Amino acid sequence: MTNVETYDILVFGGGKAGKTLAMDQATAGKRVAVVEAGMIGGSCINIACIPTKTLVRSAQLAGLARRAEEFGLVRTGPVSVDMGRVAARTAAVVAGMVEYNRQAFRAAGFEFVLGWGRFVEPRTIEVAAEGGARRLTGERIYLNLGTKAAIPPIPGLREAEPLTHVAALTLDVLPRRLLVIGGGYVGMELSHAFRLLGSEVVVIESGGQLAAREDADVAAAIASQFAEDGIELAFKARITEVAGRSGEQVTVRLADGRTFAGSHLLVAAGRQPMTAGIGLDLAGVELDARGFIRVDERLQTSAPDIWAMGEVAGSPMFTHVSLDDCRVAKSGIVGGARTTMGRMVPYCVFIEPEFARVGLSEKEAREQDMSYRLATLPMDVVPRARTLSERKGFMKALVAIDSDRILGFAMLGAQAGEVMAVVQMAMLGGLPFTALRDGILAHPTLAEGLNMLFAAVRPAKSQSAQNAQASEMSIGVETVKVIHVTIACGQPFEAVRDALVKNVPALDTQLMEVLKGANAAEIKERRAAGPKLWLFETRDHGALVAAEGQAKKSIQFEIGNPLTAERMTRHRLAAGLYAPLRIVLYEDDQDRAVFEYDLPSSLFDQFGDEEIAKTGCELDEELKHVLIAAAG
Repeated sequence: MTNVETYDILVFGGGKAGKTLAMDQATAGKRVAVVEAGMIGGSCINIACIPTKTLVRSAQLAGLARRAEEFGLVRTGPVSVDMGRVAARTAAVVAGMVEYNRQAFRAAGFEFVLGWGRFVEPRTIEVAAEGGARRLTGERIYLNLGTKAAIPPIPGLREAEPLTHVAALTLDVLPRRLLVIGGGYVGMELSHAFRLLGSEVVVIESGGQLAAREDADVAAAIASQFAEDGIELAFKARITEVAGRSGEQVTVRLADGRTFAGSHLLVAAGRQPMTAGIGLDLAGVELDARGFIRVDERLQTSAPDIWAMGEVAGSPMFTHVSLDDCRVAKSGIVGGARTTMGRMVPYCVFIEPEFARVGLSEKEAREQDMSYRLATLPMDVVPRARTLSERKGFMKALVAIDSDRILGFAMLGAQAGEVMAVVQMAMLGGLPFTALRDGILAHPTLAEGLNMLFAAVRPAKSQSAQNAQASEMSIGVETVKVIHVTIACGQPFEAVRDALVKNVPALDTQLMEVLKGANAAEIKERRAAGPKLWLFETRDHGALVAAEGQAKKSIQFEIGNPLTAERMTRHRLAAGLYAPLRIVLYEDDQDRAVFEYDLPSSLFDQFGDEEIAKTGCELDEELKHVLIAAAG
């Protein structure tokens, strides 16, 4: 009978959380063993994060090389990609990381047992190791088993032998036409990478947008970029059958009759936990309906002295979250109080341009019935983005309605992950958004755009209902002095809004047609020929329009078709120094309508400082009539 080896700490699975905890505890003097099926260092460095981002880097450079003429460089022929060299570079990066981990394991001094393991008794794991079967137990057992790519039960799919991310990262031939099932984060990264490397790509997504958990404006912007890069997108796609074989010829058929054919098929349709067939029932470890291990906020399983960490415990599927699970587990060992509750989890999607987010999205804020102030900024107005010729994308931030707390930040743009980290540090430190608005950020950097982004946040409702204040706002590469005016109308928000919409017919109907299909050239021509127009962004991404008539009076109203933040800001910048920089209608804590104006101080140069507030707070006569009508 095999002897049972006893350890202080036994870690089953050597992913980020498991290996980090093992090294920490072994270094602290504990007797530690790690059981790992086959990947030294875990999935992140072997088959996930590291090889994926290495492949993405090759793809980025291939895409950049095709744009050589933009930078004054001369290409003598088309860009060609040697997938053998791409795969070799990826393998070399992985090998280097594996060796680094191997040396770190040795230095820590824990027992590393390589082989497939399973529970054979409540607290005993048997491992089919190279030198023969071994049985191990520990006073404290930690499960860090990970997940694997899920293969949906679609007729013919498994028989088609599709690629998962694991095989896709080792391809030494470029797929002629790659079909990708799934438009989530993994599907997006690999789809865009292979498109930039030169493959034709089709993304087949069952939902109505890419990146299902993200806001509609983010998903739409990513989809627009994908389409511009030549990726075909198929939404609301219910697959009924797959025929053929990946690597040769494969066909995907949809319920609505659409059919897609390609040379290769990649499945990126979710993950499933590695919990089957390893005796967790013998250990008394309960699973949820999807097969993930049930844990509490301290990662304790249903079995005494057994904890679970990482993806298998239902934690968000990011390596940095797995690392934080290790912190929670370590806290438990030393009697600390750290838990998984209330964690701020940032993440990045390495497409071109990058997408990054931390904190709440608008969708999540609405689901929590949480009011917020919204600010957006197109990357096109950030000077560094222009010097890099990386002008696509936008930033947006959510700020609490009644305080200056930052609720969330998202960015689609060059080096989005690095900029996001700046906002995350402010959020972790409990800093108000004004710290990023007013802080001196180096010029020209991408993070400098945060000054401009947070300058667009309107004052909190708790501030004075009627006040005007002088400040500075960065507009593109210029900085102008701005008079900010808040006007409490004293009337119900819904009534005022409806009255504004009702008065739309009073404006030039031709003007409305221009606005419905607004583009920069038309707006510029129209402004020169007749009424002056300005487009602004409301907090819910609607378009707010101001039109200056013959009497130089203005009226504001919402139009039905939302414009992109990028388009709205472009028009706002084109308006020049004599136009309002921002106008917003919103409701206060008593559901009453409040208007906000940001006006360049040059409008009031003829007045003294004492008269600025009085002048700025006066609504023009036409708007007053609208409000009177709203009051009934």
